[in-house]
Amino acid sequence: PSNVQSLLLRGVCLMRPVEIDWLFGGTTGAALRHKEAWIDFADAVHMSQNVSRRQVLHAYYDRLLSSNSSVRLLAAQSWMRWEMTVSSSAASRELDQAGVILVGKAAQNNMIPWGFRFPNGEALPQVSGSSPIAFKDSLKRNLSAEVCISLEIESPRIVQPVDFEYPPQLDDINSALKARKEGGTPPNGFPSDYIPAQAMLTCFYSVNDRFSMNNLNLLDSQRMARIQHIPCIAVHGGKDSICPIDTALEMKQCYSNMELRVPIESGHSMYDPAITHELVKATDRLANTVLKNDRVDFS
Repeated sequence: PSNVQSLLLRGVCLMRPVEIDWLFGGTTGAALRHKEAWIDFADAVHMSQNVSRRQVLHAYYDRLLSSNSSVRLLAAQSWMRWEMTVSSSAASRELDQAGVILVGKAAQNNMIPWGFRFPNGEALPQVSGSSPIAFKDSLKRNLSAEVCISLEIESPRIVQPVDFEYPPQLDDINSALKARKEGGTPPNGFPSDYIPAQAMLTCFYSVNDRFSMNNLNLLDSQRMARIQHIPCIAVHGGKDSICPIDTALEMKQCYSNMELRVPIESGHSMYDPAITHELVKATDRLANTVLKNDRVDFS
């Protein structure tokens, strides 16, 4: 922490089990808000949409980490369809449509001032008849807390073999198999040895959250005390269905030097115009702060 001059966060996620279950649990969270997309996501790996928690996620794990490139590719296509559906469902198309930003300023004298702002910085007292604090509370997804048994997880989950005789029922399955058998290029122009890195990494760390985090509570008061001196700006979409805003709000309570900026009509994507606008502004502000403190080494 002593070497960090500032922090800029986007789409706050701490990889807690409750956050993973929100997106991939199947019976709650994102699956309830995007039922048809979840059904397609589960069907692609031969799973009922009502299976017990994380079974669908584990099925994707076995496919995305498979040694068979066709299995990986088909699983990655379905995985990205699910993530894109959830991520883009609330995106504000133009900056002038982005509306209002809910802002939680860094704490001053043990007070956390919340307020509404237009993208140009102009303040307004209420939105839809709600005060800033009431509106903040209405954004919460109310993630159900999981009763966790503290375990030392010594290794990641072992990849299970997949029977490719019954592949996922995707639209381009026949052309994918044909291209594979003929040694050609699978659909969408991907080479046969294509590695879907983003999907693989997200899936790996979602399945092995307890192994990778090792029961680490990033919001622990002693741990947070080490970064309280670091100025931080976090930007989080008010309608983010990938990373529920609850985590950002919890971090805000623990992190007195953090400013939370919430474009209330935005989702998860950093390419959402309102999110991009806030990230650029925050970068400029933090850079100016660092420069004024003469802490930047341009050598």
